[in-house]
Amino acid sequence: MAAHGMSFQMPDCALEGYLIECSGGLQTHHIINRGKARGNKKVRQELDCDELTIKICAAHNVSRIADTKEARAILLRRKIDEFGYDRMKNKIDGLSWKVKHQEFALEAMLEAGRMK
Repeated sequence: MAAHGMSFQMPDCALEGYLIECSGGLQTHHIINRGKARGNKKVRQELDCDELTIKICAAHNVSRIADTKEARAILLRRKIDEFGYDRMKNKIDGLSWKVKHQEFALEAMLEAGRMK
């Protein structure tokens, strides 16, 4: 809480208002965790792009809340608003996985993150 009982807000955090209060400054977050591409240098490089990275606060990043299915869907919807559905689908579904990961297809991630 900020001084005088005011809630701290971080309007640039893409997950502002989701589960916890924002704090700690902004960090770059990979919407698809780079650890999932361990051993695949090409995919790791492909994940470092404007379409697949987004600014979130340290609280959402360090707590791993941003890695939940629901948070990933929120972040993807923000990127779809920014870049358009077709561009995001082409970027994500075109990643150079050695073995295709169906769970990382755009539609699969959006569906998995639908709030029940």
